[in-house]
Amino acid sequence: GALRGTGVQPNDHVEINDQVHDVVFEHAQPFPYQVDGDYLGESSRLHFEHIPNAARLLMPLWSK
Repeated sequence: GALRGTGVQPNDHVEINDQVHDVVFEHAQPFPYQVDGDYLGESSRLHFEHIPNAARLLMPLWSK
């Protein structure tokens, strides 16, 4: 739905929480990670922070 422009709807496998300002993933063993399909290596800690207006997302107009 997000890729079609209809948004993401909560269901049994998706929870939406729009009050999160950052999130940290940690593990004792390093784990592989990627961004936009590119492998960036391994890390034992990833910290993601919400920065308003940091990126502009563009989406094509769908023809009808």
